[in-house]
Amino acid sequence: MLTPENIDSIYRLYNKVSLWLIAAALLVGLLVMQVTSDLRLVNSLLFTAAYSLVVTLIYGICWKSLARRSLNVLTHFYMAASALRMILALVVVLAGMAILRDSKPQLLGFVGIFVSFYLLLLIFDCLFFARVEKNKKINK
Repeated sequence: MLTPENIDSIYRLYNKVSLWLIAAALLVGLLVMQVTSDLRLVNSLLFTAAYSLVVTLIYGICWKSLARRSLNVLTHFYMAASALRMILALVVVLAGMAILRDSKPQLLGFVGIFVSFYLLLLIFDCLFFARVEKNKKINK
């Protein structure tokens, strides 16, 4: 059973690990740009990192508040939140495509960076919350 203390510690761990993943991905992207001496995609990289940070913070806050209120509906939350994140990511990519339509290299770079961050955080969320749910069932 998840206690309020457990929920708080899981929330803090989720925020900490997601922040480290976003920072690591940002640093890897900056390193690749520095090595290739191609700094045209810095704005796309910074935007994507900021977007990822905001979305993970909102996801964590929503998870925490829902976990405190009702543990039974968390499985529905995972599905609904993933669908909403996917739709929001699609809207952001389409907006980026509309803004960057004149420059094909920047457009492809933005989409590549955005998709890589999205997939990284999607995999992290799946693994992290699968582990949380597994531990919740073991401790029942």
